[in-house]
Amino acid sequence: RKGKQIKQNRWQITKEEESMKMKKWLKAILAGAMILGTACAASAEEDEIVLLKKNFSTGAVTECMSVKESQIPDHIVSEGFEGLFPNSDEKDGVQTLSIIGDDNREIITDLSPAPYRSIAKITTTWSDGSKTAGTGWLFSKGKLITRAENLYSRKLGSWGSVVVYFPEYAGTGLTLKTSGSYLPKNYIETGADNLNFGIIPVGDYVGANLGYFGYESVNDSLKGVRVSIAGFARGENDKIRRASGNILGGNDIINYKIDTDNGQGGAPIYHTVNGKYICVGMHTTGGDGLNYGLKITSTMAYFMSQN
Repeated sequence: RKGKQIKQNRWQITKEEESMKMKKWLKAILAGAMILGTACAASAEEDEIVLLKKNFSTGAVTECMSVKESQIPDHIVSEGFEGLFPNSDEKDGVQTLSIIGDDNREIITDLSPAPYRSIAKITTTWSDGSKTAGTGWLFSKGKLITRAENLYSRKLGSWGSVVVYFPEYAGTGLTLKTSGSYLPKNYIETGADNLNFGIIPVGDYVGANLGYFGYESVNDSLKGVRVSIAGFARGENDKIRRASGNILGGNDIINYKIDTDNGQGGAPIYHTVNGKYICVGMHTTGGDGLNYGLKITSTMAYFMSQN
């Protein structure tokens, strides 16, 4: 009897141990499922691009639009518009910039022809009182685009107060103190180079009269494509500097040896397609013997098409 009792107790202990092992196993499965679910949710959040709107009158920052990258069309095209103002002969207003070496920049003194009249000088005043200069360009009747760095300082953690100037509006120029601007929330949080763009509303009458660039999102490599970059150098309000050359490489961030100046950050990178000026990128920075720009990605083009 004692032997049978011992065997029975051992069997009960073994059964209890198996039950405990089963419970631990189930807990491990549930924990793994929770971790996987959290990871999937985090992945979904990372895939979402959110556009913020800053209202300079009230100071409010709100989320105005969001989209998952997987939902964005691969190819987005806009043809642009030359505007209602008469087009003059640009050849009379082009001067070669005399710089030693292979620099092929030109100074454009007559800004009335397309596409130069659609390019704006941007002056930003920051929270510490400093000022910076940049360039922007019209891509629709009432909106222009520039690099995010001209609108928001990650170093200061604040939005800048922006003034936009179009030298050739109605022959006398047009100065606008912007009421607001749009930026990718993801750029503010991470400084991602492929989201270094911002949109400024300027009023439909501006683009209707001055015209605006077309643009195209390009998934293929732009290596070897010949383009021009035109924008305002720092300290110059009445002339544009333009240079041309081939894109050397890069994916979302393209590189080239096309000459640029301080103040041209945000300038259009464009070429001519069937007589229309089509932007394929935007100049952002320079250094290390190369200059760099943001290719117009499908994400960037999507937000442009929605504004």
